[in-house]
Amino acid sequence: MKILFVTPPPYLPNRLHRNRSFDLIRILAKKHEVHLLCLTTKKEIHEEFNEIKKVCKSVKIIYQNPLKSMLNCLRFPFLPAEVAYCYSEKAKWEIQKIIKSQKIDLVYLKRLRSAIYLPQPKTLLEKCHSELVEESFSTELVDRDPSTRRFAPSVGMTTKVVVDTTDAMSMFYFRMYRSHSLPKNLFYLWQAVLYKRFEKSTMEKIKNWIVCSQNDQEYLQKLGTDVNVHVVSNPVDVNYFSPPRSSFSTSKESRSLPRHLRGVASFSPSRSGATPPRRSPFGYLRGEKIRGGHDNFLLFRGLMDKPVNIDAALFFIRSIFPIVKKRIKNVKLYIVGPKPAEVIRKYNDGKSIFVTGFVQDIRKYIKETDISICPVRIASGTRFKILQSWSMGRPVVSTTIGAEGLLYEKDKNIAIADSPKEFAKEIISLLKNKTRYDTLAKNGRKTAVAQYSFKVISQKLERVIQNVKCFK
Repeated sequence: MKILFVTPPPYLPNRLHRNRSFDLIRILAKKHEVHLLCLTTKKEIHEEFNEIKKVCKSVKIIYQNPLKSMLNCLRFPFLPAEVAYCYSEKAKWEIQKIIKSQKIDLVYLKRLRSAIYLPQPKTLLEKCHSELVEESFSTELVDRDPSTRRFAPSVGMTTKVVVDTTDAMSMFYFRMYRSHSLPKNLFYLWQAVLYKRFEKSTMEKIKNWIVCSQNDQEYLQKLGTDVNVHVVSNPVDVNYFSPPRSSFSTSKESRSLPRHLRGVASFSPSRSGATPPRRSPFGYLRGEKIRGGHDNFLLFRGLMDKPVNIDAALFFIRSIFPIVKKRIKNVKLYIVGPKPAEVIRKYNDGKSIFVTGFVQDIRKYIKETDISICPVRIASGTRFKILQSWSMGRPVVSTTIGAEGLLYEKDKNIAIADSPKEFAKEIISLLKNKTRYDTLAKNGRKTAVAQYSFKVISQKLERVIQNVKCFK
C-alpha cells in the first residue's frame, strides 16, 4: 500500500519527545511504501529525522514563516488556534500533487489539525474567511495551478483517509478549562468549543479515526455515531529503550529469564554494603560537577513549556518533594525536557533540584535515575514518559490521570497516588522496599513488551488501515 503520512508543526519526528509520529512511520514503512509530508515553522531538523528519510520513499518538508502562521490565527478566528496556525495553501496543494503523482492509496493524517488540508463541511465555514471557504474547503479534492489560480480536475476521490488525532482535543481543552482560573480558563473554554465543532465537522467527511486510549475513543464516539474510532496505543521501541546492562544480574535465576526481562529483577536502590556508591550520571550542570554517592534520583521529563507539564512539575516541587526530603535526605529531582518555563527554572538550585533543559538522549536519565514520576493532573491520551520508563525497567509513581489510558495494575506494574501525602509515601516506599521496587520494575517491562512493543502495535495498526473507507 502507498501511504502519504502528513504531520504538522512542530511534530517532526524524533525519539526524545513527540514520539508517536516517529514510531508509527517506522512501523508503517516495514510493510508499506511511505511518503512523508511535514509542515514546519522551524528550520532546524532533529538528527533522528535522517532515520525517517531512510525508511520513507520520499520526504517533503514545507517551511512556513512563523509570522504567517500567527497571522492565520487572526485570519481564521473561528478555527481552533492550533488548526489555524497550521493552515498552509502550499501544504494543501502538495498533498494533492503527491496523491496524484504517486497514486497514493491511503492518506494518514497525524493530528486533527492536519484535517485542515482536506475538504470540510460548509457548516463549519459559515463564519470563516471567504477565501478559506472557496479554496481550502472545496467539496472535492482538487489540484490547482498556483500561477493561474484555476482549479484542475478533481483527483484523489478514491483515496482512503484516516486521521490519527492521538487525543480527543476538545476533551483535553475542557479539562484545561476546569483546571485553570481567570483569565486563562476563558481561552481554554473557547478552544474547547471550537475543537468540539471542528471534530464534529471533520467526522462528517472522515469516518476513520485513530486515538491512543479507550477514554478518548469513548468520548469521540459520542460525537459521531457513524464514525469508526479505533484505539492504537502509543508504541515504545522496547529494544531501544531496554533495561541498562549495568543492572543485569548474573545469577542463575536471572539467566533463566527471557532475554527482554533480564536485569529488571534487581534494580532496587536499597543497596547492600558490597554495592559501590553511584556517581551522578548527569555530568556537568552550570559548569559544576554533580558529585555522586548514595543519592536517590527521581526523574520527571516532558516538554517543559507545556501547561500540563508545568503544572505537574510545580505540583510535585511544592507539595510532594518536601515530604519526600524529610524522609529521604539524599533525594534529588531531575526535571528533563526542552524549553523549561521560567517558573520551573527558578527552582534549579544545583543541590536537590536540577532542571536540565533539552538533552540528547533521554535513556541516560531514565537509566541512571531510580524512579520516574508522573504527577500529571491535566491530560488526555497516554504518557510516553511512563511507557519508556516501563520499557527500561524503572518503576513509576503516577497520578490516576497521569496513567489514564494505559493498561496498568496498581501496585503490580505502577504505583498510583493522587494526594501529595500518598504520592510521597509511594516514592518513599519504593526507595526503601527492595521487593516492591523490583516487582514494579519487572512488571513494567513485561507490560511494555506485551502490550506496547512495535510488534503488537503494528498488528493493531495494520488491521485499522486495511479497513479504512474512502474519503467522502
